[in-house]
Amino acid sequence: MLEGKLGYPLCSVCGATRSPYASPKEIENFKSTHKKTCGKEPEDFSFTADAQVDALYFENLESREDAINLAEGLRIAANVSLEMDPDDLQILLLAEDEVSFGVLIYDPMPGGSGIIDQILADWKNIIEKGIVTLQHCAGGCEDSCYECMRTYTNMFYHKDLNRHKAISLLKPMQNDLKKGAIIPPINSFPFFIIRIKPLPLLIR
Repeated sequence: MLEGKLGYPLCSVCGATRSPYASPKEIENFKSTHKKTCGKEPEDFSFTADAQVDALYFENLESREDAINLAEGLRIAANVSLEMDPDDLQILLLAEDEVSFGVLIYDPMPGGSGIIDQILADWKNIIEKGIVTLQHCAGGCEDSCYECMRTYTNMFYHKDLNRHKAISLLKPMQNDLKKGAIIPPINSFPFFIIRIKPLPLLIR
C-alpha cells in the first residue's frame, strides 16, 4: 500500500483494479501501464455501503494490536460458545486519533441474526470459554497460528495476532453487564451503552 493513500486503484476506462494492499511498486506499475494503454491514469476509489447493523464498539484502545487481538479474541469466544461461523461476525478497526484505536465487531446480516443479543445474554460465560480456548491452543503455538487465531480473512493482521495478548484483554471483562445509559433513537433504532471495565461497549 502506498503511504498516505486510501482506496482501490481503479482504471475507469477498462475497469481493471488492484488490491490496495499490493506493494507500492506493483501499484505504480499498474497506474503507469494503464496510463499508456488506456490513455488515463487510474485513480484511487473508496467503496462504501450505508447499512444499519447490530454491533459492539470498543474504544480508547492503546494500539492497533490491542484492537485486533481483543476483537479476534471475542469472535473466537462467540464461535466456540454459539452456533455460528467465524464470518458471522465482522471486524472493523478505526483509528480514533494518533495514539488510540477503536474496534467495531458487527453482525453483517441486514436486520441482525441475533448473534449480538446472544453474546450479551451470556456474556460472562462466553468470555470465560474464549479465554480457556485461547489458553489451550491445539497447535501449542507461541503467539498465534491457524489452530487458534489465524484465518485467511485476517491474514493482513497475522503479525499482530497474539493469543496471550487477547487473553489479557478479555480477562478484565469477566463480569456481568450493566446498562449504563440510553442514547436517543436514530431512525427509530434505539442505542444503549453498557459499561464494561476498562472499556465502554456501544450496542444498537
